[in-house]
Amino acid sequence: MKLEITNKPSAEKSKIISEGLRDYNKKYSSGTHELLAIYAQNDSQTTIGGLTGVTFGCWLHIEMLWVQEAYRGTSVGRKILVAAEQEAVRRGCFNSTLDTYCFQALEFYLKLGYSEFGSLKGYAGKYERHFLQKRLSSEKIN
Repeated sequence: MKLEITNKPSAEKSKIISEGLRDYNKKYSSGTHELLAIYAQNDSQTTIGGLTGVTFGCWLHIEMLWVQEAYRGTSVGRKILVAAEQEAVRRGCFNSTLDTYCFQALEFYLKLGYSEFGSLKGYAGKYERHFLQKRLSSEKIN
């Protein structure tokens, strides 16, 4: 066996790993694995924000949500997040999860109904990473 360590991952090898894990996980969940991306553009068609994530096993996992600084506080982020949650419900999801650092958007997510279920201290020696979840649908999970 040979281990390759790199800071420039191969798209081809990363795809093999991702597909292998997804195939394995399918044995334990009836849910489908679908990527989700939402892009917000201004009148000039410039991307001013967006979200990436995945729906799997009746959960939405938000990987990244970003809004250009000039548009923060203008409801762009809220609209992106709500659109993602609505799409997740349409796909059969009941819950959402994400993580954020203390210097990012913790208060934003808390205001929008997310609750913290854990945190890790010590990032860069002084920051905290928060793990959040939200119930999206009142339907019972089997």
